[in-house]
Amino acid sequence: MLLCCIGSIMFPISTFAVQTHFSGYVGDEFTLVQPSVSILATKIKSVTWSGQYSDGISCYETSTGLKVRITSYFEYSKTITCRVKYEWSNGSGTYTSDATESYTVTCNPVTINVQNENMTMKVGQTQDISYSLSPSKNVTLTFKSSNYSVATVDNYGEVKAVGTGTATITIEQNMGYDAKCYVTVTSPVAATSISLPATANVDVYSSKMLYPTLKPSDANPTLTWKSEKTSIASVDQNGKVTGNKPGTTNVTVTTDNGLSATCAVTVKDVDRTPQQFDIADEFSKKTIYVGDTWRPTYTVTPSYANYTLQWTSSNNSVAKVSTLGEVTALRPGTAKITGSIDGTSLTDSYEVTVKGIPNVLTIWLANGKRSDIKLSEQINMTFEEEKFIVKSATVDVEYDALDVKKLSLESDGSEETGVQKLMTGETTGTMNFDGNAIRLSGFSPNSIVQLFTVNGQAEGGYRMGQDGSLTISVDGLTRGIHIVKIESITYKIIKK
Repeated sequence: MLLCCIGSIMFPISTFAVQTHFSGYVGDEFTLVQPSVSILATKIKSVTWSGQYSDGISCYETSTGLKVRITSYFEYSKTITCRVKYEWSNGSGTYTSDATESYTVTCNPVTINVQNENMTMKVGQTQDISYSLSPSKNVTLTFKSSNYSVATVDNYGEVKAVGTGTATITIEQNMGYDAKCYVTVTSPVAATSISLPATANVDVYSSKMLYPTLKPSDANPTLTWKSEKTSIASVDQNGKVTGNKPGTTNVTVTTDNGLSATCAVTVKDVDRTPQQFDIADEFSKKTIYVGDTWRPTYTVTPSYANYTLQWTSSNNSVAKVSTLGEVTALRPGTAKITGSIDGTSLTDSYEVTVKGIPNVLTIWLANGKRSDIKLSEQINMTFEEEKFIVKSATVDVEYDALDVKKLSLESDGSEETGVQKLMTGETTGTMNFDGNAIRLSGFSPNSIVQLFTVNGQAEGGYRMGQDGSLTISVDGLTRGIHIVKIESITYKIIKK
């Protein structure tokens, strides 16, 4: 906590940041944490939540905050304010202060992507609306037609053409914006003849459209396509032919009144010699821990090339690599992993650094406290909903995600031990206290360090060195609890 002094009265200011911006989808829940108050607070007099509680969200208060649930989609962010009134005291007396925070809640929309947005149908035909949801959510959809005398639609998006004209199918949802599909229905005109080119050529792994000629010119029959040998060439119901392997096959199109035409399709082979091999640039350097396995992403051009890929490691005692390119970390060190296409000069490589198994996880919490967890093997750390979860064979620990400010992993390996990893983008600095001196390191150069007694009296101010470190002797401090404030972190030390 940072304490500001005006005259003889000490005013406490809370410096522990709480999450103030929340976004989610219909059905998601959040906990809005009350703004923190001074460590000098002796009594919470009242907690008042106010704001937009209706039209899309439901709320109820808990002992530490406000539980918010998005109940229906809303377009604009909603603002909720919390005011905590509390009493605090120091040697001069007892006072009343407020801690106030504003929170915004935003509802993210689910997008309905319609692939066949414009549909042309004949009277009597049925066709499904092809759509996808982004992201995939449990959305309630309702389909409606603007003209049921032209096109009807069922609860699953199947459209039936019942009369000539146009209609708009609207897809309504409960989690975002609606989508539309435009339908044109025409009268069926029977074909009197149909023809295709006598021959066509297509390469392996390539495609080509076949377009039939119909008479009369306004004929709109339903066409059925078929390939005699699908292993050589396949064809979809739009007439797109895809070459699968060298050879010749007949592709036939048939109208709904029994007319047909045939095209002899020749599939030609292509040069399948690999021209390029690349490991993704983001994997030029990779760090893994002892016992881990990992495989990089790579590309071979062209995609249909025939090749055999060989992998080697420059140091098999540090990291070995399988014939499939999977790396296994064996002991701390570095190794160069190289992939080569057999029979060519195409090659690429990346550097892997192996670190020892982490054995200590230190977690700093928003209240300034820290916890050290001893581990026997590599751990798994995840965020699930509002929880930060740490798991290993010997540990299963769960924290409120908002309480976790940063963490560090100590490694058995000699390289980069104690590297800081931040959860909220805050400082990566550390503090050590051995009873004789406060040692700070890893902070911003020239940043301010403040020292207070537990009742809020200032004991000194210091400036961090150019290297981001500072040592403060505690010889002149009285016995008891003292508060060290640096950047956004508060430490508590006890001089015995």
